[in-house]
Amino acid sequence: MRQRSTRAALLAVLAGAIAGCAMEGIDQGGADQPPDTQVAISETHMMEATNEGYKILRRSDNTVFSRTFFDIFPGGVNSPCGTAIVTDPRLRFHRQTGRWFLVHALEEGSVNTQNFGGWCLAVSKTGNPLGAWRTFFIPLPSHGPNCASGYQTFCPADSCGCTPNSTVCMTMFPDFDDLGVANGVFALTGQLYHAWNCGGSVFFTAAFLDGSIVVLLNEADATSSSSIRMVTIMPDALDLTAPRYWLRRAAHVVGGQFTNEYGPPEQLTTLSNDTTRNDAFSIRRDKFDGLPGVTNISVTTDYRSNVARPYLFPGTGAPQQGGVDVNTGDTRLLEAIDDGEGAFWIVGHNGCFPAPNAPIHHCVRAVQMDHFLDPTAQITLDITLGELNVAYYYPNVTVDDAGNLLMVLNRSSASQFVSIYATGRRPTDPGPTLRVPTFINAGAGGTYTNWIGAPRWGDYSGIAVVLPTNGIDPALDTVFMGEWG
Repeated sequence: MRQRSTRAALLAVLAGAIAGCAMEGIDQGGADQPPDTQVAISETHMMEATNEGYKILRRSDNTVFSRTFFDIFPGGVNSPCGTAIVTDPRLRFHRQTGRWFLVHALEEGSVNTQNFGGWCLAVSKTGNPLGAWRTFFIPLPSHGPNCASGYQTFCPADSCGCTPNSTVCMTMFPDFDDLGVANGVFALTGQLYHAWNCGGSVFFTAAFLDGSIVVLLNEADATSSSSIRMVTIMPDALDLTAPRYWLRRAAHVVGGQFTNEYGPPEQLTTLSNDTTRNDAFSIRRDKFDGLPGVTNISVTTDYRSNVARPYLFPGTGAPQQGGVDVNTGDTRLLEAIDDGEGAFWIVGHNGCFPAPNAPIHHCVRAVQMDHFLDPTAQITLDITLGELNVAYYYPNVTVDDAGNLLMVLNRSSASQFVSIYATGRRPTDPGPTLRVPTFINAGAGGTYTNWIGAPRWGDYSGIAVVLPTNGIDPALDTVFMGEWG
């Protein structure tokens, strides 16, 4: 499994033309598969992050530099991030501060001497990602006596050293984590899981019926201090109402007109859908107001239930050439973005029926919602991209200052290995539609297995746009970072 980035002018993408390869990504030849590909870009640098490491392109001369996890997160036995198993990188470049934000989910386990999970966070000290970074360990809250905060799970088997189905107080790690940076505040999220390694078999058990945690952090602290003031929001009663599995995605602010490009001050939104599909017409939106350590945090929650179609699970096996299906995971949201002007986009997998009497297919779904503060506001666009006898999966999206939507995604079929494509739409495009996907890079039939030996793709694709600094020029470049095998 490999990654490749393509840099292209935005308008060329919408016209169906893609520029050449900007940087070969990291070859995932090790055990850290799938790679969980991420990318971010500024006017001076482009950076790729995977479970295997990082690559940084200096745009002035196209020189590529490789970095390891420990180049950015130095540590030792007294530093959880220095002796850890990490996964799920999330990477952002924030225009307002001119800094790079990077986070990994930290798994607890025998190699982690602290034996608890959390997030490994790094924030660049300048706009140059090749320079020094401030690093932080953000631990999950202690479970407390008698699992007081709800960190309890169930013993899955005798080989785990406990009585099957008995309640056990365990630490967790924030799986499927996310990072959203707004104006003055940023958020880390994750779904609380524990991985049991029992007699050579691996079991995943949810800490809650919804294990989605949110940590709000003070942005100024992260860019100038050695410690960060933060507020942790544990799952609430609505989260715990069976059988919901809401996975919150932090809406990263990516666009907006130049006069308001960073969104409302000290406000961040998370969005989630219900992957159990028992309430699959609802999308949940949580708005967090306030600045950790300075003002109180208030949370406003609503549900938008006018989704045109339910979220449908297409199954994990997407077809590809050679007959080995691709495991595409589930229908949890993959990305949420805030355009800085009051609209949000969410994107993920969905099952669809691209023709009458056709079986369910692997499709991509993008939903746009208008401003949170308008009580009468509803979902404005609900787009599904599907094609007969073709599978689409692992999309990611961004927007530019003009509101154009850009998307990178994977495509495969019985006659095509997993390949990279791009699509998008202008605000003036008719109805809930996307442009015809544009080919970026062909798959070649590479093999891919995850750490427990199963064929697995994902968990993310990368996309980012360089926006103008003067508020007049069009977007400079869009970079797509996708996986191909």
